[in-house]
Amino acid sequence: MASTFPHIHVHGIDLAPVQPRTVKPVNAHFTVADLTGPLPFDDGTFEFVRMRCCGWAIKSEQWRAVVAELARVTKVGGFVEVVEMAWPTGGDGER
Repeated sequence: MASTFPHIHVHGIDLAPVQPRTVKPVNAHFTVADLTGPLPFDDGTFEFVRMRCCGWAIKSEQWRAVVAELARVTKVGGFVEVVEMAWPTGGDGER
């Protein structure tokens, strides 16, 4: 996203320091942080917040707090997008 939109700043977080350190666009920034705790950003920092494929790591009782934290770091009038996959369930062999 940072390469596609060089006029914006992209901030990513992860539990582990797996982000590239040298080969990355200059407008891309990475932080090691836990999505289930307070995020290391001030209130209203971002215009757009996207969480993708993190549902497997969030307990049912944590969802309300996680979404509230995403909203906290989003500017008034901004957008929060949560993207999850539909995982096949059941043991009948059908997908």
